[in-house]
Amino acid sequence: MNYNDLTDNLKIGRRELDGVNGVKILDDWKWDFNLTIWYIEIEITSDISGNIPTKSTWYVIAEKSYPKGIVKIYPAKNNFNLTFEHQSNNGLEENNLWRKGSLCLESPLKCLGKHDFDSEPLTAEDRLLWNVKRAIDWINAANKNELTKDDYYFELPQFNESLTYFAFSEDEKSFNDWKKIKNTFGIAELDLYKSKPPVYFIKKFKNENNKTIRKVRWGKYLSQEFEKPNVALWVMLKKTPVINRWQAPNLFGELFDACRKQNIDLRSIVKWLAHNIRDGKHHLLLLGFPIPTTIGGENTIIHWQALKLPILSPSNLKELNPYDHTARKKIKKSKPKHNAKGVRAHEKALWNLDRTILTSKKKIEWLKSQNWNKQEIHNRGQLSEDLTSMNILIIGAGTIGSSIAELLVRSGISNLSIIDADTLKIGNLSRHSLGLTQIGKTKSNEISLYLNQINPNTTVEVIDNNFEFSVAFSKNIENFDMIIDCTGEDIVLEDLEKFKFQNNKIFISIFIGFAAKRLYMYLQIGNKFKTDDFCKKTLFWQEKERKEFSSYKLPREGTGCWSSVFPARYDDILLASSTAIKIIEDFIKNKHITSLICIYEQYSDSDGIFIGYKKVEKV
Repeated sequence: MNYNDLTDNLKIGRRELDGVNGVKILDDWKWDFNLTIWYIEIEITSDISGNIPTKSTWYVIAEKSYPKGIVKIYPAKNNFNLTFEHQSNNGLEENNLWRKGSLCLESPLKCLGKHDFDSEPLTAEDRLLWNVKRAIDWINAANKNELTKDDYYFELPQFNESLTYFAFSEDEKSFNDWKKIKNTFGIAELDLYKSKPPVYFIKKFKNENNKTIRKVRWGKYLSQEFEKPNVALWVMLKKTPVINRWQAPNLFGELFDACRKQNIDLRSIVKWLAHNIRDGKHHLLLLGFPIPTTIGGENTIIHWQALKLPILSPSNLKELNPYDHTARKKIKKSKPKHNAKGVRAHEKALWNLDRTILTSKKKIEWLKSQNWNKQEIHNRGQLSEDLTSMNILIIGAGTIGSSIAELLVRSGISNLSIIDADTLKIGNLSRHSLGLTQIGKTKSNEISLYLNQINPNTTVEVIDNNFEFSVAFSKNIENFDMIIDCTGEDIVLEDLEKFKFQNNKIFISIFIGFAAKRLYMYLQIGNKFKTDDFCKKTLFWQEKERKEFSSYKLPREGTGCWSSVFPARYDDILLASSTAIKIIEDFIKNKHITSLICIYEQYSDSDGIFIGYKKVEKV
């Protein structure tokens, strides 16, 4: 690829930079064969002196599909090696021309006088120019030390992370718990639930004497034991480990320096704990540090950043590399005797070997470390705390019950139980979350397995019973705050009426009309469920439906001794379920309402275009 292959759009973008105040083109478009991108070298002059030279060199890169694809701006290799906020990790060089610290220009930087929705243009004339002008603003803000302000959300520095994940769960409550824990380092128990890409998650923190000081609470799926516990080391730092202003360490030497600035001798701590991980395998080191929600605010949470330690020298000769004769000879010579002095001498010899592994120039492999606490992962949308904290029972795991359950779990419900002894049939798949591998299996068991994998903080249980009244069974469901009937069967309502509970509950019955064109809901608070009013109100509408669809030929299932099936498409089911969730949430918010009957029906405009649901009955 040479200049003759340059596209017209790249030429147009380049021309727009001519005459821009403070910008000088140093070299025209060139092709990088390794990165397969076009790049152009520019000089930017800033009127403001600071950590970035007033005349600095930058490389603007663009894909051959420009104005589509990536456009980024990198500092020249010898420009500066600091990393600023809103910049990628600038501690490494990309090639002989530029460093890896690309500028973050897309974010809503109010310090640059930009608004949240000042989006990047996508035309050949404007996109390159927009990025370069934003870079000038970014440089000026960096030199004025104004890239961040006190009301901005706090951002971690960019750790050069591998594809391996590490999940932890921390919130404000656990932050206060950590304040009471005097230990600042120890060992941890991890589990691994997925191998491609691997996903480690924390289960226990222990002190250096192997005593548990904190258990991490997960939902049912992550609470099970996937593998033999994986031992990790943990160290609590005082603040975010950074060097060169805001650069995450890329080398172990940089990390040791960053910790030393906090008066923490990380190398000595690893040495002290190393005997826990001398099994010839990789282990993780978890670095915890307090962070605020916004810059300038008080710390509110502990963030854990995991890295993979190099394999330390194994204490057992059998686990040592058979071809590493030097190491084998040293360890054999220092083999521990049966006394403390001998053990210490042995550990000292092993650590001397480790020093050749854990060198200052050793590159760090950081893991994608994420907080899977429910407060973090439901920021995109969750139900109210009043609802998510409830213990909920769903009767019926059919099309309505399963979709209601999934909506609740995805919206943050922590504790849910399902009761349904029916098995899944092929005909169910047209409007159910389950699939072919679950045919013939019990719906409640299979949907609980499915739901438990959706939310790491949710526990979905199965009540292995048919729903029918008995004194003994009433004890099984006494502890639920909310009972939702999704069966659409009168016999279930009749049985539910027979229970008398010690404490008030929220009873809800949901069913759909013909083809799911109508939604019927009854909500009631009390220690006993009463359906008289609901039945009277729905009777009129059910009779209406019977007349409306009297000439409709019901579909059948099977060609032998067949029976008709209830018609309803999945999109209509989801519309009904979503509406039901909204009504349930509003019912809980309006604490003065103790019973509510709602009947909705779909409607369209005069051209037959669907509009939505309208309420046709409310009592």
